Amino acid sequence: MIFGVVSLSWRHFAGLTLFVVASFAETVGVQASFQAETKIRADAKLIECLITYRKAADDYRHGDRSESTVRVTQLGAGDLGTVTAALLAPRKTRSKYAAPSNRSSEQLAPLLRWNSAALTAAAVLHLDIARNASEANRVDDATLHERLATVLFTALSNPLPGEADLEKRKSALAVGWFLLLQRKLRMAQEHFESAAKQWTHDAAIQQAYATVIETECSGPYPVLAPELLVPTRPLPGSRIEPVEINPYNRERSARMAMLRGAERVFELAQRLDPSSIETRIRLAHVHALQQKDTDAIALLEAVRHEVLPNEWNYIANLLSGAIYERGGHREKARAAYERALQLRPDGQVASIALSHLNYAADDGVAAAAALDRFFDVSANRSDPWWDYQLGLRTTADALFEKLRLQVQQ
Repeated sequence: MIFGVVSLSWRHFAGLTLFVVASFAETVGVQASFQAETKIRADAKLIECLITYRKAADDYRHGDRSESTVRVTQLGAGDLGTVTAALLAPRKTRSKYAAPSNRSSEQLAPLLRWNSAALTAAAVLHLDIARNASEANRVDDATLHERLATVLFTALSNPLPGEADLEKRKSALAVGWFLLLQRKLRMAQEHFESAAKQWTHDAAIQQAYATVIETECSGPYPVLAPELLVPTRPLPGSRIEPVEINPYNRERSARMAMLRGAERVFELAQRLDPSSIETRIRLAHVHALQQKDTDAIALLEAVRHEVLPNEWNYIANLLSGAIYERGGHREKARAAYERALQLRPDGQVASIALSHLNYAADDGVAAAAALDRFFDVSANRSDPWWDYQLGLRTTADALFEKLRLQVQQ
């Protein structure tokens, strides 16, 4: 049987809020008001900074990371803070601008109305710079650019008046991925829940929302471990149901309700986009977590006969093997695990699962051989299952890649 990884709970991050614009403005020395009414005074330097900043965002959208980074680093912290503050103004509901009393003011207005695609590009560019600064131990630079990204993602939460619906949906996805990248799982769940209600026809948003729920449900417990999902029996002679007296059962009841919700949303996403491999595999996982093994296997077997990306094929076979093993179908489970190892010979999880299966069948030699294989490849810590089972909690690289690809589409 495959056992999931017990990951850290990020619930204590839920109380953290995004850096508010006012406090960030103070951090980088921006002298601007972020009250309900905002006035922007135009000058030649601001216009020049806005033009440079926009060129950096456009360069990044076209895949030129090096040139865009150079343009941004040419601007100091104070200039960057002033520019991002100015870009927020058109997205504030009751913003007011300085009257266009001179030529520079007339030039300023169109420079401030960035569409969401450009604003997202700038935000992800700052994240990219922050990640590289962090790897180089440049803590101050990393902090600055992460906070700049936070300000811009905050701005994306307030669409421009009259902005196209497609742009709004892309912005909603970008903000959600950013929250997940910041490990604010509960905030991301609330954000995607709101977006899913607003755009019921958007398959990507529905899938993202369901995935966040799936992650929340499958984190603290080993995946596909039926012994952890068996409720205790009622107390003899008592009318009180165990869910009322056992904190674990209350937790289990809430978790199962969330899984049913994830199931409904994944099914909607599947109807909206029947070709999505990820949606179907995740739906199968949610079925399995509810012990709906027949439904899970039906999906996984159908998917297995399609052309899949290697990592999803590997995950599908692992899930199939675990479900078959749980149901006592050892040969089918063994075949699934071996298919997984053929796809990924260094697959750590598949090696462990096969070893466990052989050990349960009293085949110690085969179990040891599978473990030997695990230790032979243990230097390679990358396994698609780790990322999948940890869901959206810790896969920073994958989440950043989602954002980057969305920007450069």
